[in-house]
Amino acid sequence: MLLYAVTVLVVNSCVLAASVLLDWDLLRGQPAAFASLFGELVVVPTAAAMLAAEIVNRVGQRRMFDPRVNARAPCVAAGFFSALVGIGCTAFALVPLRNHVHDAVVAGGCAFIASAAVALCATRRRAGVCVQCGYDLSGSVSCRCSECGSFHTA
Repeated sequence: MLLYAVTVLVVNSCVLAASVLLDWDLLRGQPAAFASLFGELVVVPTAAAMLAAEIVNRVGQRRMFDPRVNARAPCVAAGFFSALVGIGCTAFALVPLRNHVHDAVVAGGCAFIASAAVALCATRRRAGVCVQCGYDLSGSVSCRCSECGSFHTA
């Protein structure tokens, strides 16, 4: 879960860096404006994405977020894709909603929806199968998977 959140944070920080580079003349000498932009583009969407992933994981355990599974690449890919979808949705949603809703609410809502959608696409952890390889352990009497050799609880 932490790797997922860090990936979302890094992608959102890159978007902030691009925004700062584009509007450098407007932000120069205004630390309050930069702090506001940091909150709207990095903190709120990252927190919303982490909350959505945590809720989806609590409702139905996802294999990708299980600490016993060595699934770094899927976690990074899901976080990267979730952040990109959230940023794209935010860009399209800000145009009609800019005068009605605060930008942070739009960014957080889009990040929450994108992260929930990506986390729901991840495979669920199933009972009676090995956490590492997915081998069916229903008839196994030992505490070790006969396919990959990892330990499991009986």
